[in-house]
Amino acid sequence: MIDSEKISQSSPISDKIHNIIKLDKIRITKLFEIVQYSLIGFFIGYVIAGISNDYILVKFDKSNYITDRYPQTKDNRNPTLLIHMIWDLSIIVIFIYYIRKISVLIPFIPDIFNIMPNGYITGKYPGRGEDGFIIGLGFIFSRELYNLTKKIDLFIDDDNRSNPLV
Repeated sequence: MIDSEKISQSSPISDKIHNIIKLDKIRITKLFEIVQYSLIGFFIGYVIAGISNDYILVKFDKSNYITDRYPQTKDNRNPTLLIHMIWDLSIIVIFIYYIRKISVLIPFIPDIFNIMPNGYITGKYPGRGEDGFIIGLGFIFSRELYNLTKKIDLFIDDDNRSNPLV
């Protein structure tokens, strides 16, 4: 008789599943690194979004985009709207580039206190902190960059999207 428990334990699929769900010191440290940089991205993004909305990005005013020539409230192709969106997106991309560079200057907390688990090397996979940073930044930018969000909503035709800001 075949021992199904032995087969399932040694199969490549169960090995991969075990690798995904195992929670050792290295995995916990990796997750902590992602969380730390997500929080950094979130808080830096919050400050930058506030400054951008108030002083740099073009303020959203429907009268600039909904005109006699472009009366659409959805799928609006007013050239002024497009120019303002290109400006806003360009500024945001430049901000993201530089604040990402600044965020990596902030050391990983376990490095500061010299409590790294054996085998874990901070920065061995540089994308890990950047992934966390982009996650935090994405959450706050999607909510706080309301001037750009309203322009995008006006530009795209999406009846299924629920946006309380429009």
